[in-house]
Amino acid sequence: MSKFFILIMMFCGVQVCLAQTEVVRKNKITSQVTEKYNTVITADRQMKQGVYQAMYGKKVLLAQGKYADDKRVGLWRFFDKKQKLIQVFNYDTGKFIYEAPEDSTSSFKYEIEAKTTDSIIITKPLKQGGRYFGFLPYLRFFKMPQELQGYDPDDMNVVIELFITSMGQVAEFKMHFVAHYYKRTLSIDPGQLYPEDKTFKPATYNKEPISSHIFIVCQINKHGELDMNP
Repeated sequence: MSKFFILIMMFCGVQVCLAQTEVVRKNKITSQVTEKYNTVITADRQMKQGVYQAMYGKKVLLAQGKYADDKRVGLWRFFDKKQKLIQVFNYDTGKFIYEAPEDSTSSFKYEIEAKTTDSIIITKPLKQGGRYFGFLPYLRFFKMPQELQGYDPDDMNVVIELFITSMGQVAEFKMHFVAHYYKRTLSIDPGQLYPEDKTFKPATYNKEPISSHIFIVCQINKHGELDMNP
């Protein structure tokens, strides 16, 4: 191999290195949740690549999976704030592999617009990301009403309501505020949500998709942000 050819190869390798850079990013989703992932930067775009993790605090894993060319791929696992597994989703097939059952202590409640009997089989709507990580995008729309500034958060209830169509799309997004001698509902335009945050697997009624409501009882944490328990 000639020295000239070797120099050409070395030059091309340098050009490739200069044209593509990989950096590790850490972003705060909320005051308690931090995401960490690799970003590949080229001359014309930035994209997530490789392992992704989201942590609650510094020790509790909430989400773990991989990106390829800025898209989630393969199996992703999602956990609650006690690091209990609550969902496994396969992004290659678009299927829910596992969804943890809920009991009476869950902060999530569901309603369908149809009569129910013991012979009717009903499934709840499902969100990719599970009942904690998957619902974090809705919390960022929280804003304390001016008239409640300075009010003790322990004496207040905040309930998120989502109306999910039979097509699996968020059609209504509301926040209900209830305090002593006070009640107010704020409507939020679903158009402000990212497309992936508007998409659910709809509830079913005897295996047929049906519209539904999700109600999530939330708390205001010490940072003045909305939080929830799945």
